[in-house]
Amino acid sequence: MRTIKIKYSFGMEDFNCKNDIIYLIRHLSKLLQFDFEERVAQVGLTASQARTLFFINRCRLANQEVHQKDIEVHFSLAKSTVNGLVSRLERNGFIVKKNLKNYSVLTMTESGIQTIEKIRQGRVDTVNKLFSCYSQEEQQRVLKNLNKMIDSFKGGIECD
Repeated sequence: MRTIKIKYSFGMEDFNCKNDIIYLIRHLSKLLQFDFEERVAQVGLTASQARTLFFINRCRLANQEVHQKDIEVHFSLAKSTVNGLVSRLERNGFIVKKNLKNYSVLTMTESGIQTIEKIRQGRVDTVNKLFSCYSQEEQQRVLKNLNKMIDSFKGGIECD
């Protein structure tokens, strides 16, 4: 994986520093996305299939039935797109589609549950690597600052 380093010098203009921060946030987001896509590809899934599988699993853990319509609404996807996702997940043995009277219920298979756990463990490894050089206090400070940026962007905070 290629790493781009941007060095900030205190002599730079304030605007350039802000742009560097935004660039680095976007770059980190892309690195995390690539990591996720690579991790799910190793178990034979696309990113969309994995997100769908995670959604079905969350519903399973909450003892909620999952219908294709739930996936359409949750991810704002077209019915045809969800049909394709569900068909591939079912064909590959990750889920089972049980057809009832007027609807169908999607459930995880043991293979699907095991696959989710493999992906989740990879995520834990990535997060641990990402924060290995940060103390608990530094992590809290980053979290606070990112939330402050989000709130500021949404117009929800008054700045000092």
